[in-house]
Amino acid sequence: MATNDVGVIDNFLNTFSSDLPGQIVGHMTQNVYDSPTGRYLLVPQGSTLFGAYNSSVSFGQQRTQIIWTRLIYPNGESLDAMLLRFANH
Repeated sequence: MATNDVGVIDNFLNTFSSDLPGQIVGHMTQNVYDSPTGRYLLVPQGSTLFGAYNSSVSFGQQRTQIIWTRLIYPNGESLDAMLLRFANH
């Protein structure tokens, strides 16, 4: 499991508003490695993530809830991300 802001997605390929639920596409701007050792590349830079975001944001909540459903690697291979568990605390 990758945790503690190890993945940076600062290039969202579409705009979104947390007022309504919807689809989102993001682009990884750096490599993501496993948390325990930092040796194993999990998501390479340049990968594209597809997902959905939730509009159920509570008062005072500062993060939008996003579920990533598909990952496309830079080489064109894809992975059903619903099988994986990512956390960003």
